Amino acid sequence: QRKILDHYVNDRLRMLAASHDLYDKPQVARELGHLMEMRNRPNEALRHYNDAIARDPDRPGPYVAIGMMHQRRGAIDDAMSLYRRALEIDPHHAEAHLNLGVALRAQGRTVEAIEHYRLAIAADPDNERAHNNLGAALGASGRVEEALASFRRAVELDPTFVDAQANLGMTLLMAGRIAEAGAHYRAAVEALFDSEQALALAMEGARLTGGHDAGLLLALSDAQVKAGQHREAMAALAQAAAVADRNDVALQEMIEARRRKLSQRTTAQR
Repeated sequence: QRKILDHYVNDRLRMLAASHDLYDKPQVARELGHLMEMRNRPNEALRHYNDAIARDPDRPGPYVAIGMMHQRRGAIDDAMSLYRRALEIDPHHAEAHLNLGVALRAQGRTVEAIEHYRLAIAADPDNERAHNNLGAALGASGRVEEALASFRRAVELDPTFVDAQANLGMTLLMAGRIAEAGAHYRAAVEALFDSEQALALAMEGARLTGGHDAGLLLALSDAQVKAGQHREAMAALAQAAAVADRNDVALQEMIEARRRKLSQRTTAQR
């Protein structure tokens, strides 16, 4: 993934370098700032963002970008000032509302954060991050059903959105809906590329659901196999077989196929 990212950044930089006539455009300065951030060169990124503002101070994007840089280093007040400046320019700027909401939640100002998440969604109804963040804020306020609706919308927009799937699973557990919760934890585990994170999330989900979701136990066994934990994976498969619906023939066959494959792999490695 890192190599793919490096190739993308290098290709964009080469394209911009070949188009010298574009360098006087503020949107190019902003893109250069973004590319420098992707290369983990924050000082150069900040220079390009400031250059974009100097060339056109009435574009909200660079203010939001610099605000996000401040927020990542913990300078919340500085970040909020920049988001508010962006919203003075464009009151319907979704990213400014979204990030201002994140900053407000970091300060414990959840009611205000909810307002800005809703404004972000009004400006960009298909912004899955805004729906997820709204769900988290609503859940923290005890508004469980509203939180569930927000998380469901987030995963409808992006079924591979790990945080939203995990948040939906956790909130369903709070509502006592264990079977549904397991399905969303499983979706979150399957969407993760990082094997260590997938294993940690699968273990958490299995623990929170009491080990009663066969599909989640299957995902846990897969994560354990990737981590080289073959004995633990076999135990997870045995537990999955024990709790699986006896009438679900397809699931039973899947569990048995995984068990045979793992058994053969373990035998071959002896």
